[in-house]
Amino acid sequence: MLQLWIVASQAQTALIARYRPTLLKIANDLGLDLNLRALLTAALTYEPDAISARYIANRIPYTSDAVPQSQLEQLAAKGFLNASNQTEFRLTDTGRAAAKQIYPVLDEMNSLDVLSRENLARLAQLLNRVADAFQRAPEPPSKWCVTRARRLRIANAQSVSDIYFSLAEMNAYRDDCHLGAWRAQKLRGEAWEAFTLVWRGDAKNADELFEKLKLRGHIRDAYADALNDLAKRGWIEQKDGVYAATANGKKLREDVETQTDKNFYAAWNVLSDGEQKELENLLIQFRDALK
Repeated sequence: MLQLWIVASQAQTALIARYRPTLLKIANDLGLDLNLRALLTAALTYEPDAISARYIANRIPYTSDAVPQSQLEQLAAKGFLNASNQTEFRLTDTGRAAAKQIYPVLDEMNSLDVLSRENLARLAQLLNRVADAFQRAPEPPSKWCVTRARRLRIANAQSVSDIYFSLAEMNAYRDDCHLGAWRAQKLRGEAWEAFTLVWRGDAKNADELFEKLKLRGHIRDAYADALNDLAKRGWIEQKDGVYAATANGKKLREDVETQTDKNFYAAWNVLSDGEQKELENLLIQFRDALK
Protein backbone atom coordinates (compact mmCIF):
# COMPACT_ATOMS: atom_id res chain seq x y z
CA MET A 1 0.00 0.00 0.00
CA LEU A 2 3.03 2.26 0.22
CA GLN A 3 2.79 3.20 -3.44
CA LEU A 4 -0.88 4.08 -3.04
CA TRP A 5 -0.05 6.39 -0.11
CA ILE A 6 2.76 8.02 -2.11
CA VAL A 7 0.46 8.69 -5.05
CA ALA A 8 -2.25 10.07 -2.72
CA SER A 9 0.28 12.44 -1.15
CA GLN A 10 1.43 13.58 -4.59
CA ALA A 11 -2.17 14.22 -5.63
CA GLN A 12 -2.78 16.31 -2.52
CA THR A 13 0.41 18.30 -3.11
CA ALA A 14 -0.53 18.95 -6.74
CA LEU A 15 -4.03 20.11 -5.77
CA ILE A 16 -2.75 22.50 -3.10
CA ALA A 17 -0.08 23.86 -5.46
CA ARG A 18 -2.76 24.58 -8.04
CA TYR A 19 -4.50 26.94 -5.61
CA ARG A 20 -1.49 28.35 -3.78
CA PRO A 21 -1.65 31.67 -5.74
CA THR A 22 -5.33 32.06 -4.79
CA LEU A 23 -4.59 31.31 -1.14
CA LEU A 24 -1.68 33.73 -1.21
CA LYS A 25 -3.93 36.49 -2.55
CA ILE A 26 -6.48 35.82 0.19
CA ALA A 27 -3.72 36.03 2.80
CA ASN A 28 -2.35 39.26 1.32
CA ASP A 29 -5.81 40.83 1.24
CA LEU A 30 -6.19 39.96 4.92
CA GLY A 31 -2.75 41.36 5.74
CA LEU A 32 -1.46 37.92 6.76
CA ASP A 33 1.26 35.56 5.66
CA LEU A 34 0.28 32.05 4.56
CA ASN A 35 1.10 30.51 7.96
CA LEU A 36 -1.16 32.91 9.82
CA ARG A 37 -3.95 32.47 7.26
CA ALA A 38 -3.69 28.69 7.65
CA LEU A 39 -3.81 29.04 11.43
CA LEU A 40 -6.93 31.17 11.10
CA THR A 41 -8.64 28.40 9.14
CA ALA A 42 -7.37 25.82 11.63
CA ALA A 43 -9.18 27.74 14.36
CA LEU A 44 -12.43 26.68 12.67
CA THR A 45 -11.61 23.05 13.42
CA TYR A 46 -11.56 23.77 17.16
CA GLU A 47 -14.98 25.41 17.37
CA PRO A 48 -16.88 25.59 19.64
CA ASP A 49 -13.75 25.08 21.75
CA ALA A 50 -10.87 27.52 22.00
CA ILE A 51 -7.58 27.20 20.15
CA SER A 52 -4.32 27.42 22.06
CA ALA A 53 -0.61 26.73 21.65
CA ARG A 54 -1.04 23.68 23.87
CA TYR A 55 -3.77 22.27 21.63
CA ILE A 56 -1.79 23.01 18.48
CA ALA A 57 1.08 21.00 19.97
CA ASN A 58 -1.16 17.92 19.86
CA ARG A 59 -0.50 17.81 16.11
CA ILE A 60 2.75 19.78 15.87
CA PRO A 61 4.67 18.79 19.02
CA TYR A 62 8.11 19.57 17.60
CA THR A 63 7.72 23.35 17.87
CA SER A 64 8.14 25.46 20.99
CA ASP A 65 4.79 26.63 22.36
CA ALA A 66 6.15 30.17 22.08
CA VAL A 67 5.86 30.03 18.26
CA PRO A 68 2.08 29.33 17.94
CA GLN A 69 1.45 31.50 21.01
CA SER A 70 3.04 34.45 19.19
CA GLN A 71 1.04 33.69 16.04
CA LEU A 72 -2.22 33.53 17.98
CA GLU A 73 -1.41 36.84 19.64
CA GLN A 74 -0.74 38.40 16.23
CA LEU A 75 -4.15 37.26 14.97
CA ALA A 76 -5.76 38.65 18.12
CA ALA A 77 -4.01 41.98 17.64
CA LYS A 78 -5.49 42.16 14.12
CA GLY A 79 -8.99 41.50 15.45
CA PHE A 80 -9.36 37.96 14.08
CA LEU A 81 -9.27 36.28 17.50
CA ASN A 82 -10.40 37.12 21.02
CA ALA A 83 -8.27 36.03 23.95
CA SER A 84 -10.51 34.51 26.62
CA ASN A 85 -7.39 34.36 28.80
CA GLN A 86 -3.65 34.56 28.12
CA THR A 87 -3.51 31.16 26.43
CA GLU A 88 -6.91 30.42 24.86
CA PHE A 89 -8.33 32.19 21.81
CA ARG A 90 -11.60 32.12 19.89
CA LEU A 91 -12.56 33.44 16.47
CA THR A 92 -14.25 36.82 16.32
CA ASP A 93 -17.01 37.35 13.75
CA THR A 94 -14.41 39.02 11.54
CA GLY A 95 -12.01 36.14 12.05
CA ARG A 96 -14.64 33.51 11.27
CA ALA A 97 -15.61 35.28 8.05
CA ALA A 98 -11.95 35.50 7.07
CA ALA A 99 -11.32 31.85 7.90
CA LYS A 100 -14.28 30.76 5.81
CA GLN A 101 -12.81 32.38 2.72
CA ILE A 102 -11.30 28.94 2.13
CA TYR A 103 -14.73 27.62 1.08
CA PRO A 104 -15.12 29.68 -2.13
CA VAL A 105 -11.72 28.32 -3.12
CA LEU A 106 -12.97 24.78 -2.55
CA ASP A 107 -16.09 25.56 -4.60
CA GLU A 108 -13.83 26.81 -7.37
CA MET A 109 -12.07 23.45 -7.37
CA ASN A 110 -15.28 21.82 -8.52
CA SER A 111 -15.02 23.57 -11.88
CA LEU A 112 -11.72 21.83 -12.64
CA ASP A 113 -11.85 19.61 -15.71
CA VAL A 114 -9.46 16.89 -14.57
CA LEU A 115 -11.36 13.62 -14.95
CA SER A 116 -14.54 12.43 -16.57
CA ARG A 117 -17.64 12.81 -14.42
CA GLU A 118 -17.79 9.05 -13.88
CA ASN A 119 -14.11 8.74 -12.87
CA LEU A 120 -14.31 11.78 -10.61
CA ALA A 121 -17.33 10.34 -8.82
CA ARG A 122 -15.62 6.97 -8.46
CA LEU A 123 -12.43 8.53 -7.08
CA ALA A 124 -14.41 10.56 -4.55
CA GLN A 125 -16.39 7.47 -3.55
CA LEU A 126 -13.31 5.31 -2.93
CA LEU A 127 -11.52 8.04 -1.00
CA ASN A 128 -14.61 8.69 1.11
CA ARG A 129 -14.78 5.04 2.10
CA VAL A 130 -11.17 5.13 3.28
CA ALA A 131 -11.68 8.45 5.10
CA ASP A 132 -14.74 7.03 6.86
CA ALA A 133 -12.70 3.98 7.88
CA PHE A 134 -10.17 6.25 9.59
CA GLN A 135 -12.91 7.42 11.93
CA ARG A 136 -13.87 3.84 12.87
CA ALA A 137 -10.34 2.43 13.21
CA PRO A 138 -9.48 1.13 16.70
CA GLU A 139 -5.91 2.39 16.46
CA PRO A 140 -4.62 4.82 17.39
CA PRO A 141 -7.03 5.52 20.27
CA SER A 142 -6.48 9.27 19.91
CA LYS A 143 -7.63 10.72 16.60
CA TRP A 144 -6.99 14.36 17.45
CA CYS A 145 -5.69 15.32 14.01
CA VAL A 146 -8.21 13.57 11.78
CA THR A 147 -11.15 14.54 14.01
CA ARG A 148 -10.34 18.22 13.56
CA ALA A 149 -9.58 17.86 9.87
CA ARG A 150 -13.05 16.38 9.32
CA ARG A 151 -14.70 19.41 10.91
CA LEU A 152 -13.84 21.41 7.79
CA ARG A 153 -15.64 18.99 5.47
CA ILE A 154 -18.82 20.15 3.77
CA ALA A 155 -21.28 17.92 1.96
CA ASN A 156 -20.30 18.03 -1.70
CA ALA A 157 -20.07 14.40 -2.77
CA GLN A 158 -18.46 13.31 -6.03
CA SER A 159 -16.57 16.58 -6.45
CA VAL A 160 -12.96 17.77 -6.50
CA SER A 161 -13.49 19.53 -3.17
CA ASP A 162 -14.72 16.26 -1.69
CA ILE A 163 -11.49 14.64 -2.88
CA TYR A 164 -9.57 17.51 -1.26
CA PHE A 165 -11.24 16.85 2.09
CA SER A 166 -10.54 13.11 1.94
CA LEU A 167 -6.88 13.69 1.10
CA ALA A 168 -6.55 16.20 3.94
CA GLU A 169 -8.09 13.71 6.38
CA MET A 170 -5.76 11.02 5.09
CA ASN A 171 -2.75 13.19 5.86
CA ALA A 172 -4.17 14.03 9.30
CA TYR A 173 -4.79 10.37 10.13
CA ARG A 174 -1.22 9.53 9.12
CA ASP A 175 -0.10 12.13 11.68
CA ASP A 176 -2.32 10.50 14.31
CA CYS A 177 -0.75 7.12 13.62
CA HIS A 178 2.82 8.40 13.76
CA LEU A 179 2.26 10.55 16.84
CA GLY A 180 0.58 7.66 18.63
CA ALA A 181 3.47 5.32 17.80
CA TRP A 182 6.31 7.46 19.13
CA ARG A 183 4.48 9.13 22.01
CA ALA A 184 4.24 5.72 23.63
CA GLN A 185 7.94 6.29 24.44
CA LYS A 186 7.04 9.23 26.75
CA LEU A 187 9.36 11.63 24.95
CA ARG A 188 9.06 15.35 24.26
CA GLY A 189 8.53 16.39 20.65
CA GLU A 190 11.85 18.18 20.22
CA ALA A 191 13.67 15.12 21.58
CA TRP A 192 11.91 12.81 19.12
CA GLU A 193 12.75 15.10 16.22
CA ALA A 194 16.37 15.30 17.41
CA PHE A 195 16.46 11.50 17.50
CA THR A 196 15.04 11.34 13.97
CA LEU A 197 17.73 13.65 12.58
CA VAL A 198 20.51 11.75 14.34
CA TRP A 199 19.04 8.43 13.17
CA ARG A 200 19.02 9.70 9.60
CA GLY A 201 22.53 11.10 9.89
CA ASP A 202 21.26 14.63 9.21
CA ALA A 203 22.68 16.08 12.45
CA LYS A 204 25.49 14.96 14.71
CA ASN A 205 25.33 17.32 17.71
CA ALA A 206 23.24 20.00 19.45
CA ASP A 207 24.73 22.82 17.37
CA GLU A 208 23.66 21.20 14.11
CA LEU A 209 20.20 20.39 15.48
CA PHE A 210 19.74 23.99 16.58
CA GLU A 211 20.82 25.36 13.18
CA LYS A 212 18.68 22.97 11.16
CA LEU A 213 15.61 23.42 13.38
CA LYS A 214 15.75 27.14 14.14
CA LEU A 215 12.18 27.67 12.98
CA ARG A 216 11.00 25.35 15.77
CA GLY A 217 11.81 28.10 18.28
CA HIS A 218 13.80 26.00 20.78
CA ILE A 219 17.06 27.16 22.34
CA ARG A 220 20.26 25.18 21.77
CA ASP A 221 20.18 23.77 25.31
CA ALA A 222 16.85 22.10 24.60
CA TYR A 223 18.57 19.94 21.99
CA ALA A 224 21.56 19.33 24.24
CA ASP A 225 19.16 18.08 26.93
CA ALA A 226 17.37 15.95 24.34
CA LEU A 227 20.61 14.31 23.26
CA ASN A 228 21.52 13.57 26.88
CA ASP A 229 18.12 11.95 27.43
CA LEU A 230 18.41 9.89 24.25
CA ALA A 231 21.89 8.73 25.24
CA LYS A 232 20.65 7.68 28.69
CA ARG A 233 17.95 5.63 27.00
CA GLY A 234 20.63 3.90 24.94
CA TRP A 235 19.19 5.05 21.64
CA ILE A 236 22.19 7.14 20.60
CA GLU A 237 25.86 7.27 21.53
CA GLN A 238 28.59 9.86 21.21
CA LYS A 239 32.04 9.32 19.77
CA ASP A 240 34.51 12.17 19.18
CA GLY A 241 31.73 14.71 19.56
CA VAL A 242 29.49 12.99 17.02
CA TYR A 243 26.17 11.37 17.96
CA ALA A 244 24.84 8.36 16.06
CA ALA A 245 21.99 5.92 16.62
CA THR A 246 22.83 2.69 18.43
CA ALA A 247 21.58 -0.70 17.29
CA ASN A 248 18.83 -0.47 19.91
CA GLY A 249 17.96 3.05 18.77
CA LYS A 250 17.76 2.01 15.12
CA LYS A 251 15.50 -0.90 15.99
CA LEU A 252 13.20 1.27 18.07
CA ARG A 253 12.97 3.90 15.34
CA GLU A 254 12.18 1.23 12.76
CA ASP A 255 9.61 -0.32 15.11
CA VAL A 256 7.86 3.05 15.37
CA GLU A 257 7.69 3.30 11.58
CA THR A 258 6.36 -0.26 11.39
CA GLN A 259 3.66 0.49 13.98
CA THR A 260 2.75 3.70 12.17
CA ASP A 261 2.33 1.85 8.88
CA LYS A 262 0.41 -1.02 10.50
CA ASN A 263 -2.17 1.31 12.04
CA PHE A 264 -2.40 3.60 9.03
CA TYR A 265 -2.79 0.95 6.37
CA ALA A 266 -5.23 -1.19 8.37
CA ALA A 267 -8.03 1.25 7.56
CA TRP A 268 -7.29 0.95 3.83
CA ASN A 269 -8.40 -2.68 3.96
CA VAL A 270 -11.96 -1.42 3.72
CA LEU A 271 -11.15 -1.58 -0.01
CA SER A 272 -10.48 -4.84 -1.81
CA ASP A 273 -7.13 -5.36 -3.55
CA GLY A 274 -8.81 -4.57 -6.86
CA GLU A 275 -10.35 -1.37 -5.49
CA GLN A 276 -7.00 -0.28 -4.06
CA LYS A 277 -5.42 -0.68 -7.49
CA GLU A 278 -8.34 1.17 -9.09
CA LEU A 279 -7.90 3.99 -6.57
CA GLU A 280 -4.18 4.21 -7.28
CA ASN A 281 -4.80 4.46 -11.04
CA LEU A 282 -7.45 7.15 -10.58
CA LEU A 283 -5.18 9.14 -8.27
CA ILE A 284 -2.38 8.97 -10.84
CA GLN A 285 -4.73 10.32 -13.51
CA PHE A 286 -5.96 13.02 -11.12
CA ARG A 287 -2.42 14.00 -10.10
CA ASP A 288 -1.14 14.15 -13.66
CA ALA A 289 -4.12 16.19 -14.87
CA LEU A 290 -3.36 18.83 -12.24
CA LYS A 291 0.21 19.38 -13.39
